[in-house]
Amino acid sequence: MKQYFLIITLFALGLNSCKKTDTNSTLNENLKIKMFETVDSTKRTLFLNCFTEKIYECSNYGIQATYILTSDKITINFIQIITPNICLTSFGPASTLIKLEGLTNKLYEVELNFGATKITGQLDVSETSFKATLPTQTKVQFVNT
Repeated sequence: MKQYFLIITLFALGLNSCKKTDTNSTLNENLKIKMFETVDSTKRTLFLNCFTEKIYECSNYGIQATYILTSDKITINFIQIITPNICLTSFGPASTLIKLEGLTNKLYEVELNFGATKITGQLDVSETSFKATLPTQTKVQFVNT
């Protein structure tokens, strides 16, 4: 009888960890972006680790985002928070990792979209560095500019 109780309890806890993502919502959280790069013998790759200021009860919350890289512009659309089906029970921000390959040494326009909110800035790519510049606001900030 104790085995059935344990199985039922575990099943109930499993059901409780399953949550649906609200597909009609927009991302209302403030974000931080940390840049880092990897270099190999053929190319440089810039990674943008984007994460919320808000800390969630599960460390594996995600951010649904899309991006478009053209010859002179980087457009990133932050869509919504993705709730995991199984909760990693440590606290943490929601996050996503954006991988930008093929950036050449020049100045790119950056457009960050949060539904109807648009923030524009610049990313200066040089041989030795990446430098991000955004206007003063609270919606999104680069941790390491």
